[in-house]
Amino acid sequence: MTRRTTWLLMGLIALPVAIDALRLAFHQQTGADLAHYADHGTFIALHVASGLAFGLLGALQVAPWFRARHLRFHRRAGRLAILAGATAGFTALWLNRVRPPAEGMAKEIGIYVFATLMLAALTIATIQIRRGALACHRAWMLRAYAIGMAPASQVLIGLALFALPGELPVAAAVAGHYAGWIVNLALAEWAIWTGHPRPALPARRASLRHTPAA
Repeated sequence: MTRRTTWLLMGLIALPVAIDALRLAFHQQTGADLAHYADHGTFIALHVASGLAFGLLGALQVAPWFRARHLRFHRRAGRLAILAGATAGFTALWLNRVRPPAEGMAKEIGIYVFATLMLAALTIATIQIRRGALACHRAWMLRAYAIGMAPASQVLIGLALFALPGELPVAAAVAGHYAGWIVNLALAEWAIWTGHPRPALPARRASLRHTPAA
């Protein structure tokens, strides 16, 4: 990952927040939206703040050039990034429960699934770093970060869909959200298997794999 890619990721994570701020400024929120903000403002603020922190810190955490030059900061900021990511994931699950998305059950299920996957990836990444398995740790952190960056991808996809003529069907909007999650994860997997060493096999499995057949 180059420096330009890192700065681009740090800029993209602010995109969903900027879009929502513009909607508020130009009174594009519905009465239900405003009531939701009033009733759950603390959780919404916590979700946005932790998501931004995870996006900004995560961009530095997954950048090899930054990690090599600032290893001490990488270790300290890594703990904060995991805490921020976990907070963003748990608040996403809570907000999804108290007010399911207007697009219906398909998007609601998607939020449950991918927020849970992000929390699972963060948990596995924490376990792996405690075991000293650096390659596995980095792979799982990259997966968690890919999911955390999905809102930025979803905004870009949504803008492209809204630019099409005619009214946008709800199904297309939901498909755009799923595309953001899936494309990000696919890019993360591509980066893991092309830019990082593959996680080592346990000693017994590795020996069996390379033992010639009788």
